[in-house]
Amino acid sequence: MKKFFLTMMFAVAAMAGMAQTIGEAFYVYRHDGQCYTFLRNQVDSIVYSHINADGVFHDEVVTQLIYTKDSISKMPLLEVDGIGFVNMEDFYTSCPGSNHPHMIDLGLPSGTKWACCNVGASAPDEYGNHYAWGETQPKSSYYEVTYSYFTGKDTDCDGWFDNRIFSVVDIGSDIAGTIYDAATANWGAPWRMPTLEQMQDTTSIWTSENGENGWKFTGSNGGTVFLPAAGYRWHGEFHYAAGSWANYWSSSLYDGQPHWNTQFELSANDWSHWACDLDGYSESVGLSACSRATGLSVRPRA
Repeated sequence: MKKFFLTMMFAVAAMAGMAQTIGEAFYVYRHDGQCYTFLRNQVDSIVYSHINADGVFHDEVVTQLIYTKDSISKMPLLEVDGIGFVNMEDFYTSCPGSNHPHMIDLGLPSGTKWACCNVGASAPDEYGNHYAWGETQPKSSYYEVTYSYFTGKDTDCDGWFDNRIFSVVDIGSDIAGTIYDAATANWGAPWRMPTLEQMQDTTSIWTSENGENGWKFTGSNGGTVFLPAAGYRWHGEFHYAAGSWANYWSSSLYDGQPHWNTQFELSANDWSHWACDLDGYSESVGLSACSRATGLSVRPRA
């Protein structure tokens, strides 16, 4: 099959000499607004193939394959809008414009950089998609029974488990960078969902951008990111509180600490059903906990 490949080698040794030209990372932009990020030192090669996803040979090149140290990313060329290169030192303190996402530097001691927009959004003020915690694709219905990591019986098919009794699949206490991370799954490394601690190092104000309400977070260096009040999805397909509540998942499972501003009364045996989120409206914003089956926004960090 290799004779059918037109190979553009980005071998590690060769790329080291090209660092000033191609940057330390590159983005693959898709026509549907999604973006995949690859670190240069993790990419072995980029291959353009005449064979499509169904194994059918074409006279023209139809597929892009990006080989990293531990994975292969396959994408039809018709879905690729463009490729952009970036030096990891070239961060922004606010979103500069098109070709999202951008890494925004808030001057955080941890060195964490925040994305300028939500997963599934094509601009900072757009809502993007909603995800249940640990799921990497949006869906049309958000109930306990539609959540991938709850199991139980729903005899009357009302979306709720009988007597609210169900089991929880353990996917870890911190899903950042794992196969359960919606940021990594949709954008690639180094993007991840933020941990609970990474959601606490900024000041914020309630404001609006382009007519959308939300919270603007400001770092010690004056850098800013805007998190639109995208609401949440629950009880099937209902979209609640859009424009008035900003609910964003962290990568951290709720551990039952009583001093947190939890949205509901939780008993000890409920802890594994919940994950931590950033929860805010016009008067306050803080850390909270929410049922993992709820559809919330995801704002990646790197």
